[in-house]
Amino acid sequence: MSQTLTRMMMTWEINHPVLNAHEVVGDLAALVTTLQKQGILLPTTPAAAFTCTECGERQRLIYITGQKDTTHAYINCRDCGPSRVEDSLLLRWQIDSRKFIGAIFQSFDLSVREHLPRQLWHLGRANLAGRSRDVWFVRNYQPSQVDPVVTALKTRPKSIVFAPLESSVLRWQAKLPNLVFALESTLGSDGISLDIEAIESRIAELEPKAKVSKTTDKVSARRALRLSHIELLRNELIKHLRSARDHAYAQKELTGKSKLLKRPSKKKLGELVGLRSDTVTRCFQDRSAKELGLLWKLAVDLPRLIKWTGSISKVRT
Repeated sequence: MSQTLTRMMMTWEINHPVLNAHEVVGDLAALVTTLQKQGILLPTTPAAAFTCTECGERQRLIYITGQKDTTHAYINCRDCGPSRVEDSLLLRWQIDSRKFIGAIFQSFDLSVREHLPRQLWHLGRANLAGRSRDVWFVRNYQPSQVDPVVTALKTRPKSIVFAPLESSVLRWQAKLPNLVFALESTLGSDGISLDIEAIESRIAELEPKAKVSKTTDKVSARRALRLSHIELLRNELIKHLRSARDHAYAQKELTGKSKLLKRPSKKKLGELVGLRSDTVTRCFQDRSAKELGLLWKLAVDLPRLIKWTGSISKVRT
């Protein structure tokens, strides 16, 4: 669900965080349904424009009253002509930032307080990596609005700051003395709960060792366990890829056409190495699992798999 989380976090980061109905597809639709039930996504004004499905041009909506005094939305595309747009495709939802923050950080039982309107929230204190830490959330990075955030946090260098996107983190880190983390990379697969282990592991990696509490040893041990799980999955995928390559060559000789050996599901992959489904999901989402992700994609890329001439255990980007 990583692309789903990224799409959701992108929406949250922009100036007016609104989701359009035509964007809500696949895994994102399931997440949107959950957020609507929790009152995090609130209905807002319908879209005023729509993209023509034929040519891809954005068109203003025109409302026309037809028979029985019913009004329908249309676009009048210069190249494709007029066409009706279903009302359901014009729905939009706005993110209630306070409720969304509360849902994500509910395991810490924090008190969310807006510090700067629609941009900076103080969440309270939480125990992370063996130490009680001040926690903040910031969104909507805009050069013209950076200074108030910097002023608010410059006297709190030990506070932990969360932002929606990795790209947001890079920009805030250049301005703030704090450790800044992206929700895009620290949320679980459900999109509304934190991966505490991933956060504590990153703190242990980024903080000077002299400043990290003794319990960091426990964090390091958990990190080592995660890395060992990634290695197990990697080795199992490599075994499959070798078999898949051999199978493709054998099919080519027998039938004249290569055939791809079906890739095992992530659940099945976990079963083969004795890992639960949620553990497998977190391994694939881990920052250190880039090669694992590449191997996963290679397993369904028959042309690339056939052309592979080097060691199958070394995958390049």
